[in-house]
Amino acid sequence: MARAATDAPSAAAGRAGAAAGAPADDPLSRGAEPSHAAPMSNDDADDDAAFGTDLDATEIDLRPPSFAPGAPRRGSRATLVGRPPAPGVLMSDGVTTGVTTRVATGVATGVATGVASSAPGTWQCPIASSDLRVVGAALSHVGMVRADNEDAFLIWPDAHLMVIADGMGGHRAGDVASRVAIDCLREHLVRGGVPLDQAAAEDRIVSAVHAAHEQINALSDTSADFKGMGTTLVVLWLLPDGALAVHVGDSRLYRDRDGVLEQVTGDHSLASELKRRGILDTQGLAAFKHKNVLTQALGGRETLRPEARQLDVRRGDRFLLCTDGLSDLVPHDALHALLASDEPPGSQAQSLVDRALGAGGRDNVTVIVAHVV
Repeated sequence: MARAATDAPSAAAGRAGAAAGAPADDPLSRGAEPSHAAPMSNDDADDDAAFGTDLDATEIDLRPPSFAPGAPRRGSRATLVGRPPAPGVLMSDGVTTGVTTRVATGVATGVATGVASSAPGTWQCPIASSDLRVVGAALSHVGMVRADNEDAFLIWPDAHLMVIADGMGGHRAGDVASRVAIDCLREHLVRGGVPLDQAAAEDRIVSAVHAAHEQINALSDTSADFKGMGTTLVVLWLLPDGALAVHVGDSRLYRDRDGVLEQVTGDHSLASELKRRGILDTQGLAAFKHKNVLTQALGGRETLRPEARQLDVRRGDRFLLCTDGLSDLVPHDALHALLASDEPPGSQAQSLVDRALGAGGRDNVTVIVAHVV
């Protein structure tokens, strides 16, 4: 397992989270037999996720998620139904394929133009008990090749909680896995309130990740069409006493500070493990054919070991969460140049997605950019 090299890393393993109930009825009908390969491969994701800011919600539905029935086809997708976002929460909605479109009522739409939206979702909010403020933006795009978006994200602006999931496995089951993970974290984290410190946040996040893992596995047992599905996950929670990063898989967190872009998370992938052992060097890694084989993911029967790392936070820090649809196509130096620019987070998010699309856009691309000011 790849591990972060600085600050205070901790292996958040072996903690059982309470599993949220997954419905056994109304499974999604799919037309092809899924892959059952393990370790999991994060190379079969698709689609675009539209999102909105739920400013008008006055009630919160606590029922377990269900899935829209029907036989999916190219241009259609599974969506979570019956559970609106909590007030003040940005989250991927995934109503249609095409570009991401920002709206103000929590019901998002999109159009299938194959180009990035010019309106990333943005927010800003002060960090409690400090004079710092966070300004951020999020954007997700289906890419230039795939029909569906299996990425999903969650942002809780008031608490500076940011989450990205990149689904995989089975025939179009990846989008189900990523959205189950996002929805489960919303239940455990958003509805539980803001933790007092990093230690409490780590306990909460790790418990939620285990619960999401169990819920994905429970759902995969309801239908052969869901077998083999799973998802990556990367979480950043900015708190009064610092920040906490938790991840599983190869979705990444970067921090730009004092002119240096640091990859905070280490990929849980076969390629990274071979590099860590000295079997692959940088040149060999670039030519390695199995970059997308993961050693850790939510879903599957392997023991899940979320990796947590506590960080300090300073004014001027810039954070980037992203799926491999960005990091596989845009070099480290280019990421640094875009993130270090004088542009606001919304423009940076747009530029990052545009850069990935310009490099071929062979996978879904999801980014969250957050500036500490």
